[in-house]
Amino acid sequence: MLLTDGIPEQMNINNEMYDYPRIKDQFVKVTENEPKEIINHFVKSCDSWMGDATQADDITLMVIKIK
Repeated sequence: MLLTDGIPEQMNINNEMYDYPRIKDQFVKVTENEPKEIINHFVKSCDSWMGDATQADDITLMVIKIK
C-alpha cells in the first residue's frame, strides 16, 4: 500500500490526526482483501474519523497485491 500524507495527517473535529499507527492497525484488519476493498475500507474509515471536519489535503492511496 502506497499513500500520500493526506490520510495520516487528516484531522478530526477534535483536532487529532488519523496518524500512521491507526493506518497500520486498519491495514492489518484488511490485508487479505482485494485492493479495491482495502481502498474502500480506508475511505470509509477516514470519512468516519473526520466526522464533520473538512478534508484539508488531497488523499492518494494505491494498493498493489502480488499473488
